[in-house]
Amino acid sequence: MYGNFAAAARQSFPAANAHAVRAIVAFPLKFVDFFFASRNHMLTNYYTLRLIADDINRTLTGTKITQIFSQHRDELVITCTSKSGKHHLLVSCKPSLNYVYLRDEFARAKRNSVDLFPAAIGARIQSVYLHPNDRQLVLETDTPHQVIIRPYGSKANVLLVSGLVIQDAFRDRKEIVGKEFDEKKHPPVPEKVTDFTERLQASQGELQTALKIIFPKFGPEVIRELLFLCGLPPTVLCSELSTQEREQLFYASHHIQKVLTEEASPRIYFEGMTPRVFSIVPLKHLAALRSEEYDSIHTAIRTFIGLTHRQHEFEERRKVLIQRLRASLERDERLIERSIDEPGERATQYETMGKLLMANLDRVHKGMREVELENTLTPSPTTMTIALNPALSPAKNAEHYFDKAKAARRKSAEQAKRKDQLRQRVQLARNLLERLESVDDPDVYEKFLDKHRAELEELGYKIDEKAKTQKQEALPFRVFTVAGGFQVWAGKSSENNDLLTMKHAKPNDLWFHARGSSGSHVVLKIGTGKGEPSKLAIQQAAGIAAYYSKMKNSKLVPVAMTERKYVRKPKGAPAGTVTLEREKTIFAEPKLPPNLPEEA
Repeated sequence: MYGNFAAAARQSFPAANAHAVRAIVAFPLKFVDFFFASRNHMLTNYYTLRLIADDINRTLTGTKITQIFSQHRDELVITCTSKSGKHHLLVSCKPSLNYVYLRDEFARAKRNSVDLFPAAIGARIQSVYLHPNDRQLVLETDTPHQVIIRPYGSKANVLLVSGLVIQDAFRDRKEIVGKEFDEKKHPPVPEKVTDFTERLQASQGELQTALKIIFPKFGPEVIRELLFLCGLPPTVLCSELSTQEREQLFYASHHIQKVLTEEASPRIYFEGMTPRVFSIVPLKHLAALRSEEYDSIHTAIRTFIGLTHRQHEFEERRKVLIQRLRASLERDERLIERSIDEPGERATQYETMGKLLMANLDRVHKGMREVELENTLTPSPTTMTIALNPALSPAKNAEHYFDKAKAARRKSAEQAKRKDQLRQRVQLARNLLERLESVDDPDVYEKFLDKHRAELEELGYKIDEKAKTQKQEALPFRVFTVAGGFQVWAGKSSENNDLLTMKHAKPNDLWFHARGSSGSHVVLKIGTGKGEPSKLAIQQAAGIAAYYSKMKNSKLVPVAMTERKYVRKPKGAPAGTVTLEREKTIFAEPKLPPNLPEEA
């Protein structure tokens, strides 16, 4: 979408100027911090919310608000009902992760949920729109009340407003109910290049900061894209820009605005398997990352949130394991350093005493409590005072010291063995830490835990079975994992197909079968991955259905896809025979999905 503009910009404004050279050198380093700090901002970008508002308006207009409740901290759910079914609008006011999206299914908890906004219950939605000057969604109803959704980071809230007075609030209710509803107004975006350049010239600070003020609706990620397209570093001072660079920024900003408004296509950018950035437009500065596109803005947001939560949970568990392994490593290293072979030294001393007593039996008598003897067993003879048991004979005293020497040697051997075990534990902990440092994906982490369970338990770390991904029981089907972590089950025979489709598939699971050919029933299990299946996951499932059909050797196979609830088995029909009420045809290459990442 940006290709023509970028090419024209390169011709009109060559990159070989001072600012562009600085951008090439400084941009990648500065971009790293910005990238990780702002990855969630586009979930509530003005243009994202505009896209959401348009879709919600089409879906919810005419529906009745039947429930408004909360069952998770800082998350509110608005349930709307119509003749066609229920829709659930989820709103997160979590400071670290704001979002708004629709879903058709949502299970309300029987406990620990609270009803909210009783005055809005029963109201019928007349329209949904985004405020023209601010990031707030407005739900107009057939009552005097409006529901206002404000995804403002740490100040995010949902308000019930009537007559410009706040009647109810999701957060900070006591502080703001009864106060006048204020509407923020931003200065208009400059429509002429002269206005834009004047505002840049008036700014005394860095370019990135000035652009955020001039284009408040863009948000950090789009500002970063604008700077990247123009080859300008974020920290350059506005006063240092040339006339050409100001004009380039102006025309690029208008092009980006057009794409955001007219050509939005939701997507998620991944670093490996980790979701990094949500966007509604392609981003050139993230071109090195893998991306997945989605037909629905709500599916894209739900998927991104689910994957982000899963990644966060994995990172926390991995962090705890690393801390425990490091603590075990440091403790064992200290024990090794402090370990001195005292029993070995005592064994030598006891044996010397026994030998001296046996060599001087004529000088030792029963009843003596100690004796001083010359130690002739050393190169430089010295005297040694030996304690005696007066109740024992000289020979028995000597035998007593030989027994003590033997016991000390056993203890010394045990201590050496323990020291060797500590060294092995230290090496084991180092090896595990080294392997764990390279694990950056939840699925690979689970495989790491499975592979090294015994070693981890040896070091005192017990696997938390509740936190660990639950393993599926053995199933009589072929089981695969596709993009997003979703499981796909494939039947093995006609009877097995019936068992899969009629007994083991849920109504909303996606069902696949090669059209016009016998083959396996294939089911993509909704809920086994996070969020909604991506296009890639669906294509991979269709490829499995094509592979296990009689058209396996064709280059492309037409595959029927539908939800399981639209699959019927006629009474008396042969095993594996079904009819479809609704279906979509996908052309797929007959192949199985690639293997998961290698075990750590």
